Amino acid sequence: MIRLISAKTMVLLCLALVAVQLLLAVLALWQVQEKAAYLVLLALYPAAIALALRPAGRCLPAWRTIAVLLYVAAINAVVPWTLQAGAWDGYALWNLSSSYTLLVILVLRQRAAAAWTGVLIQMLAMIWWAAPGPPGVLGGLLFTTATLGWTAVAGGIAHLLDSSDAKIAQYTADAAAAALRQDTETALDASRAQWIRHVRRLAGGILSLIADESHVLAEDEKREMPMLEARLRDEIRGRALATGPLLAAAQQARERGVEVQLLDDRNEELDTGFLERVGQAVLEVLAAARAGEVTVRVRPGGPRATVGILVRPPGPGAEPVLRMLSDGEDVTRAQ
Repeated sequence: MIRLISAKTMVLLCLALVAVQLLLAVLALWQVQEKAAYLVLLALYPAAIALALRPAGRCLPAWRTIAVLLYVAAINAVVPWTLQAGAWDGYALWNLSSSYTLLVILVLRQRAAAAWTGVLIQMLAMIWWAAPGPPGVLGGLLFTTATLGWTAVAGGIAHLLDSSDAKIAQYTADAAAAALRQDTETALDASRAQWIRHVRRLAGGILSLIADESHVLAEDEKREMPMLEARLRDEIRGRALATGPLLAAAQQARERGVEVQLLDDRNEELDTGFLERVGQAVLEVLAAARAGEVTVRVRPGGPRATVGILVRPPGPGAEPVLRMLSDGEDVTRAQ
């Protein structure tokens, strides 16, 4: 419930106070004239405490709050009138300490308005009881000073604990965000290092030949350079499309004179089943192409991933063929 002071510790302290209150009230039984009503309300006190303390989130449910307020009203309206007239009341007025115990719980369980309503109820009840006798109206007010004080203190403590909870939650969120940033940076560093190693493995040899001023590039080396550039472009722009089989098929098609482009503009992961369907369709197109252009593009945005396969055959009169694949739908063809 509260992080600065554990709920278990607060409950144990409250139960210890309740036990002392019950003991003192029983020891003062000799001062009671109407013992039946006195003992019935005293027996209900642990039940009222249990109702107020029973876990149900930080905020006490409304029906429990009303039940606690009704009990506070009952003990303040009945207990003082059960005592012997003219006797020093002492601990027999257990309704005072019991009231502020219950009202403090209400404050800590985010029912401050109800708690101050209970303070008002006790104040009116004690003035009504004390006014005809020697204590008078002023005495009735003085009876409620402890309840006023404890309720106010409880409000301050609740505010302090809530502020502490908010700060702890903020510190925890900041620490989690910092850890996430650190993990992200670590992952990015690892990804960059892996990409650099990959580029060096693919292009390191040809780049060293280019950097060697004494080396004269052969024709096959010159043909390898655009192929290598296209392979790297596929891996950068192709993203989800840059699978091993598609990259190999694109390379073979380029060797036959086909211009191939793999473009992933969605920048999101594709469903595995859908990617397999796309890969199979692209492999069929690339295997059949002998010239012209083949452009495979994952379209950006949209609720469903859509891939277009545009085939432009060579020759001025040839009509381009567009094949569209949408996640969850069949392949369509359009010219």
